[in-house]
Amino acid sequence: MPLTPIDPATLDIKWRGYRDGSTPTFNFTGMANQVEMQCQVSWASIKSGDAQKYFLGVSELDAGVPSGLSRLMPYTHPEWLGMACTQMRISGRKPDGLDSYQMPKYGHAECSLTLEQIPYDLADDDEILSDTDELTRYVEVGPGRGSVEAVTIPGGSLKYCLAPNQTPGYPPEGYRVPFNVSVYRSVVSFVVSFRRLPYLAFGEGSVLRNRIYGENYYEDRPYLGTVNQEPIFGYPAGHVLFESVDSVIEQAPTQLGNKEWTLNYNFKYSNIPWGWMYWNRPEADNEEPGWYLIGRDAAYVSPADQPDGWGVFDTRDHAFLFKFTA
Repeated sequence: MPLTPIDPATLDIKWRGYRDGSTPTFNFTGMANQVEMQCQVSWASIKSGDAQKYFLGVSELDAGVPSGLSRLMPYTHPEWLGMACTQMRISGRKPDGLDSYQMPKYGHAECSLTLEQIPYDLADDDEILSDTDELTRYVEVGPGRGSVEAVTIPGGSLKYCLAPNQTPGYPPEGYRVPFNVSVYRSVVSFVVSFRRLPYLAFGEGSVLRNRIYGENYYEDRPYLGTVNQEPIFGYPAGHVLFESVDSVIEQAPTQLGNKEWTLNYNFKYSNIPWGWMYWNRPEADNEEPGWYLIGRDAAYVSPADQPDGWGVFDTRDHAFLFKFTA
């Protein structure tokens, strides 16, 4: 079953500073916008972890959601859209004796909350209607780095030409280049971060881990090194290469000892579809040079229909990098 939203009434929340105007406080810098808020909650909700889950959000694998992942969203400011709770500092309020471990007992806790303008969207479980809708939450598409990439072609594809200030009729005018040369295409490298994933979501033997790395090359080829079958991140099919993934383990903020993953997917967009090669046949000077798809057969096959091993790259639906079901 999907995670059950936490009723704030069970936390006994009392907001601080509204009478004297001491909180909330706002910090707008243009680089990072923050809101600081203070409240009191029951100490029991701190010990159970419910207060942390309510303010910071939590996620766990759950087949009851189409994507296989259930999430509770973090607390967001009721007026300032896009400001979500990312930090929670807790201290006991008015100790009432000692517990069996000789530690102070508290009835309530004082909490200082930091809300920040987060760089990704949020969505409740009831908004996840398909198995790839995780793309709509906790996914941050980073800025790109544009560059050019060299593609080697046979030198015989090109000829030497003379500039106006050079004497015509003498070598190497018209001679074919006797060594390999490069043509260039423009590429954009960018990172897509998939944040706050429960440890089991990418742990050993998980569906997503096996999907990315591949269990057996001949039976279940990995998504790494594949090209997108369908449009994604605003780029057309066949133009985005899944180059690598950096997996980062982080301490989960909602419970001591729990861990979470952030997966940083490294993609590369090319203005020329991946798996296409440059053509300029020397013996047919009147033919049109340019980029052409290469594969096992002469007939064109779209990225969505290419079988494994047909061309230079296998193709996959990269939206499946954001789902946890088979």
